[in-house]
Amino acid sequence: MIRSISSDAVLALWESTRCSRAVVEKAFDDVGCLPYIPPLDRYDCAREAAKAAVRECELHIPGSTIKYEALGGGKCALEVVRKIKGEERNQWPHLFSLALTRSDKRPDRLEIISCSEDAGPIHDSMDEAEDIINDCYHEATATISAKDLTESLVKLIRTECRAVGMKSSGGTYFMAESKADPYLSIADELNKHGPELVICKITLADNPTMVKQALSSVNSQIKAGLDRMLDKAADLKSRGGRTRSNGNQSRVDEISHYIGLVKTYRKLLGHPMKEAIKAIRQAQAELGLEAIRNGL
Repeated sequence: MIRSISSDAVLALWESTRCSRAVVEKAFDDVGCLPYIPPLDRYDCAREAAKAAVRECELHIPGSTIKYEALGGGKCALEVVRKIKGEERNQWPHLFSLALTRSDKRPDRLEIISCSEDAGPIHDSMDEAEDIINDCYHEATATISAKDLTESLVKLIRTECRAVGMKSSGGTYFMAESKADPYLSIADELNKHGPELVICKITLADNPTMVKQALSSVNSQIKAGLDRMLDKAADLKSRGGRTRSNGNQSRVDEISHYIGLVKTYRKLLGHPMKEAIKAIRQAQAELGLEAIRNGL
C-alpha cells in the first residue's frame, strides 16, 4: 500500500550518436566512472571504415544489400560481400576484404587483402581507396560508437544513480532526483558534442500510475538479478566448482547493490517493498551471505 510519496523523482532518456572518445572519457572521468566505458573496438572501427568506403564508392545497387562479415585467424579482419536474392538461391559475390596490420614503423593500418572487379572504384584505384579507408578508420578510433555510449550510460545510471528501466527494452530510466548528479554532469558535457541526454522531473504524488510502474520495475530488476546470481551459483555447484574469493566479493557487492535499491525506492515511493526484501533474504541464505548487515 502506498504511503507518503516523495516528489523527488526524475526520468532520464537519451539519443546516442557517435562521439569523440576524448570528450566521453573526460565526462565520465570527471564523475569517477571512467571504467564504465568499453575499450576501443578496432573491429568496429574497421567495419565503420568499410561502410564509409561502400558509401563513397556507391557500391549499393537495387535489389541487393551489403554485408560485413568477420574473417577468421584471430585478427581484426573482415569481408564485404553483396547479397543478391534469387528465386532458388541467393548470391553472395565478394567485393573486398580488409585486415589490420601493425608494425614498429607505422601505426595501425587497414590493408585491402582481396578485391574483386565488382568493387568498382576500390578495385580500380586500390592505393587511393586504402588511404581513404584508413582516414575513416583512424577517425573512427578517435570516437566511441552510439552503441558503446549507451552501454556506458546504462552502467552509470544503474550503478551510480540506482536507476531502473521503465521498459523491458530500456530507453527510459527512473531514479531519485538526489541520485542524478553523475548523469546530469555527463549530460552537461556530452550535449555540446552531438548526443542528447534529457532529464525530466516528475511529481509522483500526482501520478499514481508512474508510482505503480516504477515499483514494478524495481521489483522486477531485483528479482531478475537475484535469479541470475542463484542460477550461476547452482551451475557452478553442479559442476563441482568452488567460488573464488573475488567471485564471493562480487556476490556481496551485487547483494549490497540490491539492498541499496530497496532503501532508495522504499523512501522514494513510500512503499515497504516486502516482496523485494524477502527475495533478497532468501538469496542471502542460499548463497551463504546472511552475515551482510542490510538494515532492511
